[in-house]
Amino acid sequence: MNTPRTLMSDFRSTWQQLWLNKIIRVSNIGTVLSIFFTLIIISIFYTKLPPEIPLWYSLPWGETRLATPLWLFLLPVASLVSFFINTIVALMLTQEDHLVYSQILFLSVWVVSALSCISAITIIWITL
Repeated sequence: MNTPRTLMSDFRSTWQQLWLNKIIRVSNIGTVLSIFFTLIIISIFYTKLPPEIPLWYSLPWGETRLATPLWLFLLPVASLVSFFINTIVALMLTQEDHLVYSQILFLSVWVVSALSCISAITIIWITL
């Protein structure tokens, strides 16, 4: 039976093994930088935004698309949650020698975080 201490030790050694992979290392750095950049951009322009911004583009045209600027922080938070979930799944997959799947997970979370950064910049640009 695995104890929490041995699980953490296994995850730590697996993470060190993953960090040696160039694709995973670059995608992790890109993800963290993208989330950080999104948070900085939102924080800089937060006070200059109007009381309502267009955020829910999947809803019908009109007031239902509008939200308060505080909802912009949902984009980096969702990217961060996705990053943590994908990291845990990738660590489990790598322990079973499925490195390709781990690479795909890390690349996909990088794409998601980059797209949410682009979305935040676009929404801020449209409303200013």
